[in-house]
Amino acid sequence: MFLNAPRFRNLSLKKDFCPAAKALNVKVRGLGKYELANKLAKSLIEKGFVTVSDGANGNCLKREEIKVLKTLGEHNVIDVTVANESSSVGTPISASVA
Repeated sequence: MFLNAPRFRNLSLKKDFCPAAKALNVKVRGLGKYELANKLAKSLIEKGFVTVSDGANGNCLKREEIKVLKTLGEHNVIDVTVANESSSVGTPISASVA
């Protein structure tokens, strides 16, 4: 699951993406849902929250190709066990923001 939603269409820009973007220091102004999802995915990979397996196609990621290393906690980063979760639309991952 991504941000505690079973599907991408269940996510809201203001309720789900904006708090996650704030925690990751990603600018959201002027971005739509899909553009912000791409920026958040790139930020999660760059900051080490998730890893993508070698040889994975960046345009069409599958759940098996993504490993979650950390999750966003309420106030700080909390390490969790490695899990295999993502959205199959090319946007990772299981990050939960309160």
